[in-house]
Amino acid sequence: MRKRAVAGILLAGALLMAGARPAVAEQKVDTYGEYRAALGVQTDSYRRVFRDAYFDGKAEKADGFQTLKRERSQGSGADRAEESEGTFKDVAVKGNGTYTVSLKNADFHGNRSFRKLYVATDIPNTKEIKFSNMSVSIDGRVLRTFDKPVLDTSKMYRKNSVLLAIHPVNEEVKGAISTRSVPGNRENEIKIRFTVSGFDYDKGEKPSTPSPRPTATPEESAAPSKESRDTPVPEITQAPEESENPAESGKLPMGNQVGIVATIVAAIGGVLACLAVVTKRNR
Repeated sequence: MRKRAVAGILLAGALLMAGARPAVAEQKVDTYGEYRAALGVQTDSYRRVFRDAYFDGKAEKADGFQTLKRERSQGSGADRAEESEGTFKDVAVKGNGTYTVSLKNADFHGNRSFRKLYVATDIPNTKEIKFSNMSVSIDGRVLRTFDKPVLDTSKMYRKNSVLLAIHPVNEEVKGAISTRSVPGNRENEIKIRFTVSGFDYDKGEKPSTPSPRPTATPEESAAPSKESRDTPVPEITQAPEESENPAESGKLPMGNQVGIVATIVAAIGGVLACLAVVTKRNR
């Protein structure tokens, strides 16, 4: 009986120790890479007219990703929606610079109010890439310029950088632009222009693969004097440089190390306590 109890306690401790693993690293931005941006829109109506432009790994691969749609009935969703007229222009984000996404000659079927208006990108929202000077214009008239665009923080869409112009619940953009800005004529154009920075190359340049940093060549020293030759000088070994990024250096962040140690100590304490109880009972 005693052996089974001890084996069970040891197994529980091992499981606790195995579960104390560091968190998976967040997605990183390729500062030499290429990304995409698209205009997203949704009207506030019984049968909404919309385009869900989010890059979620699935929606952008569908055939109708660049199509303006209209619900067949309230709440029927995108799967049963019918196509509506309108031409989107998405862009490839290639380096630092200014880009514009647009929707032209859209049929909003008489709707007058927006529920959402935004720019969706597939750039990971790590704060490494910065956005600025976002201007929203309809039919050539600038409605608002955001010096620093507001990013979507909702659980569903915060993984990538989504720049908000109109949003139903985000307090930072409420009232920034009148929701009753839907074009009433059939010849119309909605544009959102924004500036990107943080890449390691500029728009129009061809990104090059970063080359390793050259190692500095030690300077030649003068020939030692007779006295210095007679006196042995101990060699000084430089300590290896530590990477600022714990993931690159192979070390865990201090917070994770402390957490793992605490878990192991707690598991060992539990084992010792149970052993004490079992021993006392056997006596």
